[in-house]
Amino acid sequence: MKMSNSKKNVVFVLPSLRRGGAETQLIELVNGLDTSLYNKHLFTFQQDLDQLDKLDLDNIEFSNEVRQGKIGINSARKLADLITKNKIDVVHCTLQVSLLIALLAIYISGKRPKLVLALHTTKNRNKKQEFYERYFYRWLMMLCDQIIFVCKNQMSFWSDKYSFLKGKSVVVYNGVDITRFNKIETEDFGKSLRVKEGIGAEDFVIANVAGFRPEKGHELMLNSFARLIKGKKAYLLLAGDGPLRQKYEDLAKKLGCYEYVRFLGNVSDVRPVISASTISVISSTAETFSMAMLESMAMGKVLAATNVGGTSEAVIHDKTGLIVPPDDVAGMTEAISKLISDESYRTTLEKAAATLVKENFTKEKMILKTSEVLLS
Repeated sequence: MKMSNSKKNVVFVLPSLRRGGAETQLIELVNGLDTSLYNKHLFTFQQDLDQLDKLDLDNIEFSNEVRQGKIGINSARKLADLITKNKIDVVHCTLQVSLLIALLAIYISGKRPKLVLALHTTKNRNKKQEFYERYFYRWLMMLCDQIIFVCKNQMSFWSDKYSFLKGKSVVVYNGVDITRFNKIETEDFGKSLRVKEGIGAEDFVIANVAGFRPEKGHELMLNSFARLIKGKKAYLLLAGDGPLRQKYEDLAKKLGCYEYVRFLGNVSDVRPVISASTISVISSTAETFSMAMLESMAMGKVLAATNVGGTSEAVIHDKTGLIVPPDDVAGMTEAISKLISDESYRTTLEKAAATLVKENFTKEKMILKTSEVLLS
């Protein structure tokens, strides 16, 4: 890759290239940053490289050094060599674990590049994570020059928790590629999936794109759906996988709705799932600023969503979607029922949702705002 001294040398550090929201966002970011302004490097330290084929390797120098042990000194040394060799100006970390590797590398290199952390989490999932954050990662975060949050509610939550963040925080909303997540151009994907799954063209379909983890709220989704189909015929598409999948398959059978639920597993392209749906649902008890939410809205699908994280900053109640409290089975059932029964109302919300994403939550806006941070 051709280098120029006039460009800013930036290395992006994240654990892996697994199929996840934070990883997808970073790939979009690094690919999209202007090559006339940046020499771009991407460094990972875990084995999962599922999305490597999406990386623009003609313009990005990619390195992977799988971490050995809990600390990963070997990974830090490899990153330190990269920092020294390429005269790195900015180290951009995604997720707190990347910050540990980056700070070790900076210490080993003896250099002093600027340090940026992009946080994609809000509340910790368990007490162990909360312990590590309070008594370890918070001190590492103090050493950062800038902290990027992906929505306003997230920034407020963290700033209230740690006052030192208030002077070094900025919001850069997640952004979706609206040319790829386009309602008209993906219609055939949805039609094909409906045929494959034995779903009629006029049937009402609900999509939920999320890994089978406790915080994703599949129990709420299934209980609401089971209540729903007692009076109306509908189908539920669950795209994702994880350790709790069998538990939720058993729950669907117990609730008597299994024949109307399609467990699709991990899908490499979620567009057919979204296109095949009439509406999308986010049933999480913990969420920050969901990519599945933005992708659905961009494709003109209205959401019924739990009020967690920054969801309400995009799913504006009664304007671009419907918001319900977390764990509220009756509330979620009522919201979905309203969207099923009132097509005119649903259409109005769909148009407003697609417009909001186009105006505020595009990939281009995310790249531009991040570039402003890196250049400042």
